[in-house]
Amino acid sequence: MKKIGILDVGEPTFCNQPQYDETVEIIYEVISKNEPPLSTIGYLCRQWLREKTIVGYFFGAFDTTYLETPQLVTREECIKMIQYKTCDGN
Repeated sequence: MKKIGILDVGEPTFCNQPQYDETVEIIYEVISKNEPPLSTIGYLCRQWLREKTIVGYFFGAFDTTYLETPQLVTREECIKMIQYKTCDGN
């Protein structure tokens, strides 16, 4: 066994007393050039057709491709989607 040093388990004295008594109040002003994000209350109507194609090969490998095609939405379809919370029966 080799003695390396002594371990002091008492509280350090520099943490018990503040180093200074004067406090200085500083007021910061934040200036930002960024405009607040655009916020609006409303609905955005969008429909798309998602297709998933899986092709199998002779040795057991599969290749999966995805295709998403946007669909045109009329005003009447948009209102119907808002009222019933459904899109083309889904």
